[in-house]
Amino acid sequence: MSDSWVECYFSHYHNLFRNPIERRAFRQDSISQPIEILVYDDVFEGCRVFCSLGLTHYSSIIGTISEVLVAVDAGWNDIPFLLAHSLFYIIQQPIHFGPGVVIGGFEFVRPHFAEFFGKTAFYFTTAHTLSTLPEAFSYVSCRGKEGTLQVGYLISAKEYGFWLKQHSRRFEELLGQKQVDLLNLSRPSAI
Repeated sequence: MSDSWVECYFSHYHNLFRNPIERRAFRQDSISQPIEILVYDDVFEGCRVFCSLGLTHYSSIIGTISEVLVAVDAGWNDIPFLLAHSLFYIIQQPIHFGPGVVIGGFEFVRPHFAEFFGKTAFYFTTAHTLSTLPEAFSYVSCRGKEGTLQVGYLISAKEYGFWLKQHSRRFEELLGQKQVDLLNLSRPSAI
């Protein structure tokens, strides 16, 4: 069934974004299913969108049928690797994946990225938090079942520390109160 999910998510992306400008496949080992990162341009002004395709192969491990979207205005060369690395970390631990999960450690796997942009982790939440996407985009129907689309936002070490103490609801309230532009990779930390 997981190949059906890959087809359904790809169709979902195509309906909104059309054709990807790039596709990169990542593997955690020589026998595992790959996770592709599809790259789209001209979705949000000045940004590129990166969508996972193949996380659904691991739904029994992570406890959900889901894929991930990341939209940012810079750092485009590193985002595919960081996203794939984070998703494989979720699979390997395993972590029950859903809104409120944070995966950090960019300072170890891409130190130049973490130092240059000041972002060290992905914060994953529901897709409808990205106000420019229709709420229907958060859900993907496939053969009578429903999957979700999570959004990954890049956050700073201080924001990650706040999340550790306060968790997701309070963290999202803080981002909303401060009107943080989560697509701006060079933005200052909200903390």
